[in-house]
Amino acid sequence: MTNGWSLKEQLVGALSILPQGNDPSQAKVNYFIGNDKSKWHSNIPNYNKVSLGEVYPGIDMVLMLPHNDQKQLV
Repeated sequence: MTNGWSLKEQLVGALSILPQGNDPSQAKVNYFIGNDKSKWHSNIPNYNKVSLGEVYPGIDMVLMLPHNDQKQLV
């Protein structure tokens, strides 16, 4: 198993968001966790950009992953 990291961000006072994947990546991921095959998921698409839409009045947010280096554009 490889080591990794996760990041959780909270936009305090933000509007409701509906993430939308843009710029599909060629990579797909699989989740085979546990013994219950009905809960396994495979061939899940990834995106190089995810739009969060208008997070604050007049401010749109897009998460980008160019060259495996996560960035935020506001």
